Amino acid sequence: MSAANEVDMSNHVTGRLYKGYRLVNHGYYPPDRCVRWKAENLKTNEADFSAHTMRDLKAQIESSKRGFTLIEMMVVFAIIALLIALIQPRYQRSLETSRQKLVLSNLNALADAAERYYLDNGTNTVLTSDLVGPNLYINRLDLVSNEVYPTTITTGTPISTTGSPALSIPF
Repeated sequence: MSAANEVDMSNHVTGRLYKGYRLVNHGYYPPDRCVRWKAENLKTNEADFSAHTMRDLKAQIESSKRGFTLIEMMVVFAIIALLIALIQPRYQRSLETSRQKLVLSNLNALADAAERYYLDNGTNTVLTSDLVGPNLYINRLDLVSNEVYPTTITTGTPISTTGSPALSIPF
């Protein structure tokens, strides 16, 4: 566009601008300087551009430069807090389920190791210390929380843990 189509808003208080053209902002201009506008031919009436329309247009441009308001930020934080509140119970349940599965896995490993020990040595009772350790039937037991495994395992009695979580399997 030529320089004839550029209009200086500071000279047009009433909103009367370049004849028959609607004003459109083309870029960022600091508010403390003279804002330059380029007219774009949309064939509108001059009457459509009152001082009220110019104020709305200026307000829209000024608000687009400010960033987020405090209310908008509070709404975003409230939505995030609500989502966390909805997800947290499900997350806690999944953690507890995974703990229980790991403890059951450890109990099954103890039962299998005790069975192999009975077959190898021909006894009915075994100490857990004879089953768990390097170069033994189980390298190590992964402790999840405060569970305590039995010190002796006997054929025909269930293997159970004490503490949290307290689980038992038949043996």
